[in-house]
Amino acid sequence: MNDTALLRLAGRQHGLVAMRKLARMGYAEYHIRWRIRVGLLFRVYRGVYAVAGAADTFPFRVMAAVLAAGDGAVASHRCAAALFGLRRIRCDRPAITVSDGIDRLLGRVAGSRMPGSAVLEALVAERRAGQKPSETGLEDELLAIFEAYGLPEPVPQYVLLLPGGGTARFDAAYPDLLLGFEADGDAHHKGLLDRMRDQARDESCGLIGWRVRRYATDDIRSRPEGVADDVLRVRADALAA
Repeated sequence: MNDTALLRLAGRQHGLVAMRKLARMGYAEYHIRWRIRVGLLFRVYRGVYAVAGAADTFPFRVMAAVLAAGDGAVASHRCAAALFGLRRIRCDRPAITVSDGIDRLLGRVAGSRMPGSAVLEALVAERRAGQKPSETGLEDELLAIFEAYGLPEPVPQYVLLLPGGGTARFDAAYPDLLLGFEADGDAHHKGLLDRMRDQARDESCGLIGWRVRRYATDDIRSRPEGVADDVLRVRADALAA
């Protein structure tokens, strides 16, 4: 069995994969045992595996805990704040919340006007309706530019199926115009290998007619008007095509 899809999945999850996802991809238990035996995978938690060479970082440990907790689990509390890079927030261990726990909490505070409960309830409703949350603060800032400059609302977290297998996920997209937009933070898009990976993915998108626009941290934070102008221009080009 070709492991390309497995490695792509692990690449999006800090080097980790869950057995339940692998099963949906066609992997049986003996496939996993063989890959452990040859050193491609190693067990982190029951049903959660890391690929060889995965770095034992804080995001790695959090993702492992989230995958082990199952569907509906998310990083929470100080752990989530640390992942988002909030100032003066330190955390060295994962903190995970499962959606059933959120339901119980919301049930206890219903009608109490507890600060934040209405916001949390709305976010849970959005998630269950299929609306995916953003993954970074910079992505939120990019989406805020669309709103602030009166641009048509894009589809956030849009997933595109690529030719030959695999997917591309855009921070924002106009699917009807085949336009994808990315907020490229310095942590994951500034290095040479990162740029090569992004270029290869963008070329794959181009094969099926998509155009990808990338905006660096400085573009989004120091030149938001320029970002808005660029979005308007590429929209106009797509509409005229």
